[in-house]
Amino acid sequence: MDTKSNPTGTACRGIEVDDEIIGVLYAISVVSKRLARNLALLERQGERSKEGGRPHGQDERIQPSD
Repeated sequence: MDTKSNPTGTACRGIEVDDEIIGVLYAISVVSKRLARNLALLERQGERSKEGGRPHGQDERIQPSD
C-alpha cells in the first residue's frame, strides 16, 4: 500500500492494535474522571475549612457504644 494515499496506515493496522488503543483510551478516560472527582472533593473540603468547618467528617458526632 502506498503511504502517500494513506499516511496514517490504518489499513495496515490489525484489529488487535485498534482494540488495544481503544482500551488504553478508555482507561485514560476512567482515570481522568476519577482525578476530576478527587479534585472537586478537595476543593469542597478547602472551602469547608475556610468556613470554619472541620475537614474529613470530623465535625460529626460519635455515638458512644454500649
